[in-house]
Amino acid sequence: MGQTHRMAAQRAQSGADPLYSFLREAAGGPATVDLEEVGLCDSQRLQILVSASRHWRAAGSSLRLTGAGETFLKGLELSGLDPAEFDFEDK
Repeated sequence: MGQTHRMAAQRAQSGADPLYSFLREAAGGPATVDLEEVGLCDSQRLQILVSASRHWRAAGSSLRLTGAGETFLKGLELSGLDPAEFDFEDK
């Protein structure tokens, strides 16, 4: 099943983003990022997710995103990102 991280609605303003730390620790194995609390996602965290998704796919592993709502998906569209970049557990 792997590790799971619930992404906060907004990025922490002080210190490193817990998302980045989670992905570094979970690299190489199956992992899930729960987006249930996230509406629009800032560009920095979107970039982290894109990079991680590509890394997991290249390694033949699974990084799943779950709980993505319409606002998050609309934000992907507005950012010019293709939802196919990600492995959504549910949409």
